[in-house]
Amino acid sequence: MFKLETYKRRNKVQICKNHNASDTLVPKDVQLMIRPLNLMQNIFCCPKYWIKDNTIMPIGYLSKLMSLSFTIICIICIIYRLYDRIKIDIVNNQGQISNLVTRMGSLVSTITGFLVNYWTTVVFTDNNVVLMLKFIAIHKFLNNEIAFRRFTISNWICVISFFSFEILFILYISSSFKLPLHNVVCGMLIISFDGNIVYATLIIKLLKDKVDLWNIKNYQLGAMDDRERKMYSKKIFDAYVNILDCYEQYCICFQQHIVFHCIYSFAEIVIYFQIGIQFNIKMLSNVLKMYLF
Repeated sequence: MFKLETYKRRNKVQICKNHNASDTLVPKDVQLMIRPLNLMQNIFCCPKYWIKDNTIMPIGYLSKLMSLSFTIICIICIIYRLYDRIKIDIVNNQGQISNLVTRMGSLVSTITGFLVNYWTTVVFTDNNVVLMLKFIAIHKFLNNEIAFRRFTISNWICVISFFSFEILFILYISSSFKLPLHNVVCGMLIISFDGNIVYATLIIKLLKDKVDLWNIKNYQLGAMDDRERKMYSKKIFDAYVNILDCYEQYCICFQQHIVFHCIYSFAEIVIYFQIGIQFNIKMLSNVLKMYLF
């Protein structure tokens, strides 16, 4: 049996050195599995990598420029929405300091989200490539074809359901409150925040399935003879190291999105809760004026 040494953190340069040109080839079944996830990221101009001629590679300067342009457009739209809402508040004599602070807080948190999207797209594209390369190495040894095919189908279902729900919800809210068109556009752009969490959730589910397969393979070692066990143990050990590498790269690539989404969701809940309280107080005040005066 192989003696497991202490696992040391390795940066992306050290990991990439272990891959030659043939290792960058992406199997067809893996391409089908990640296609809905990549489609979701491409819609928001935040691709994590490119696959061309069955070869995975980091995004280029053109993609980074497109991502920057998309980020600038998003920020401009959000700022214009704030300007329009402040103008409406002033017209309706609702330009209190509390409203302004609330709207500025929402603006800052939303802009931060778009900047996080751009930052992770540009800075961590190599890490995303390494994550996929390590996963492919694991997939060659640990693969349940039926389960993997089901996971591919579930990816499409999740992505389609996600976009369908988000778009219908935004259109329903916009039509119910008769919001202007730019509010609808901003709502569509903010979908990218939730899209990152969907992406991260599906990837961690994929890695979890590989860990389950690894446990099954490791359990099967007990039924092998010494010679077969020795050869098989090396593959088990290599798969274990690759799984650790995958989780390391996963943390590097997605921890910013997860932390931001938690903070953003909490901030938005507080903001809308405060808006709801103000609205109810105003309605109650109008009712009291109607009956008392």
